[in-house]
Amino acid sequence: MGSERKLRLLLVGDCAPLLEAVLLQKSDLHVAVEKVALPADVIAIFRRGDSLADFDAVVVDPAFREADAFDGISALRQALPSMPIIVVTDSLPRRRIMEARQHGAAGFITTKLRAAALMKAIRLAIISAKPPVFRLP
Repeated sequence: MGSERKLRLLLVGDCAPLLEAVLLQKSDLHVAVEKVALPADVIAIFRRGDSLADFDAVVVDPAFREADAFDGISALRQALPSMPIIVVTDSLPRRRIMEARQHGAAGFITTKLRAAALMKAIRLAIISAKPPVFRLP
């Protein structure tokens, strides 16, 4: 894992400090994080002209303080169509998972994983969210 580039994550919601602590507890995970409170904060950064291109994914907590968490995911998807949006939660009923996918979430990961497994799951969700690139010979 020593040759892997550092993964840059933008954490959104109340779980951000906890998730940051879990991810940064092990220095060999090659991760850098930034935190914001709401999806609207991410969109404000984008609209202000600051580059979000440096981030590999936006990681959201579906319990963030907006009236409807899925509206926040939809707004992120509309503003950042190529950015993987990953939901990290301790539990989310199956019907809510389907609803979040319809709003643009690329993957779901439980917070109950240990740090190394959490990072592997995030990396897999990012890879799965990006369309494959085919090159003609």
